[in-house]
Amino acid sequence: MRSSLLRAALLAAGLPAVAPALAQSRPPTRPLGAIALPATEGLKPVPVAAFPDQRVTGVAVSRRGRIFVNFPLWEDGHRESVAEIVPGQAPRPYPDAAWNAAVADPKAPASPAQRFVCVQSVVVDDEDRLWVLDPASPKFTGVVPGGAKLVQFDLATNKAVRTILFPDNIAPSKSYLNDVRFDTKRNFAYLTDSGTGALVVLNLKTGRARRVLETHPSVHPEPGFDLAINGHVLREPDGKKPNFQVDGIELSADGNTLYYQALMGRAMYRIGTEFLRDSTLGPAGLAAHVEKFATPSASDGYGRDAAGNVYTSGIENNSIRRVTPAGRVETIARGPEISWPDTFAYGPGNTLYFTTSQIQTMGKYNQGTSTRTRPYGLWKLELGKAR
Repeated sequence: MRSSLLRAALLAAGLPAVAPALAQSRPPTRPLGAIALPATEGLKPVPVAAFPDQRVTGVAVSRRGRIFVNFPLWEDGHRESVAEIVPGQAPRPYPDAAWNAAVADPKAPASPAQRFVCVQSVVVDDEDRLWVLDPASPKFTGVVPGGAKLVQFDLATNKAVRTILFPDNIAPSKSYLNDVRFDTKRNFAYLTDSGTGALVVLNLKTGRARRVLETHPSVHPEPGFDLAINGHVLREPDGKKPNFQVDGIELSADGNTLYYQALMGRAMYRIGTEFLRDSTLGPAGLAAHVEKFATPSASDGYGRDAAGNVYTSGIENNSIRRVTPAGRVETIARGPEISWPDTFAYGPGNTLYFTTSQIQTMGKYNQGTSTRTRPYGLWKLELGKAR
C-alpha cells in the first residue's frame, strides 16, 4: 500500500516513478547532531526527479529539453550508469542496457571500452551532442585498464559515434576524471582530475590529450582547509581529511577563459585557454598565467548561463552561488533541500538544473552509518525569476 501511494505521489508531481521494491528501500538514518539546517531562501528549487536508492552526480540538458543524469558506481546496489529522465516514468537506461551492463555482469561486453564502468558526468555541448565521461574507477578502487574514456552520442540516433580512450599517462591508476567542458569552435575539451589533481587538455580533432598544472597549488586542496557541511566536519574513517582535488570546471561563453577549483578549498581560479592549448609552454610558463578570480565557497560543480555568469555549488551551507563576469559573488538560493549540490546544466527557458548527491551523508563520513533522510534529487531553478 505504501509503495502504491508513493508511486501515485511521484506521478502526480510529474516525477519519474520508481519500482515499488525500490521505493521501499531506505538506508538507516541518524541526525547530524544538533545542526540546524537553514530555511529556504532566494529562488525556490523545483523538484524534477527523485532517486531513493541511487546516488546521482551529473546532469545534462539538450536544446529540446531532453534530460540525462548519471549514477557513478560508488556503492552496492548500482544499476544503470546513465539514464534519460522522462516525466512520469522510471529512469530509462541510456542509450541501452548493453552500455549500462554492470562491470561484474558476465553478459557485459568483454571490453570496458564498450560499456560504462563508473560514469561521473554527462555533458551536452554547443552542437547538441551528448558526451559521457567515464573515469572507470568503480568504488574508487583504481582505473580499470582500458576503461577511462569520453564517449560521444548522437541524440538523433541515440548511438555512440565516437569513443576517446585515455591511456595510463593521462588517466593513471589513482586518477578520477571528474568533469569536462567543450570548446566546439576550436575543437578542444578541458577536464579535471579530482583523484590526483590536474587539468587535462584534449584535442578533439586528433584525440590526443595532455595533463597540465599537476604541481600547481590551484588544482590541489588548500593548505589548512577543513571541509565542514553545516558545521559537520568531514573525516575519512582513518581520521584523515578527504583528499578531493580539482573538481569544478567551466568555460566562458567565448571559450577564452577556463574557470576551475579544488573541492577542498574556496578559491576559484581562471586561466586563458590559449595558454592551455600551447603545448610549448612548460609548467612554469603555464603557471604564470593562472589567476585567482573569486572566492565563492567550497564547491563540487560549476555551471554557466547565457549571460556568462558562473554558478557554483555551495556545499558548505546548502546553497547555490552566482559569480558574475566581474567576479562578484551572489547567493541565489539556499535551503535544506540543496544537500551537496553537485553538478549543473543550463537548459531551455533560462533554467538551471542541478543534482543533489548528499555526499556528506555517506557512512564513511558518519562513523559507518548513512545519515541520509531524503532521496537523491534532480532540481531546477527558474533564473528568470531572480531578483
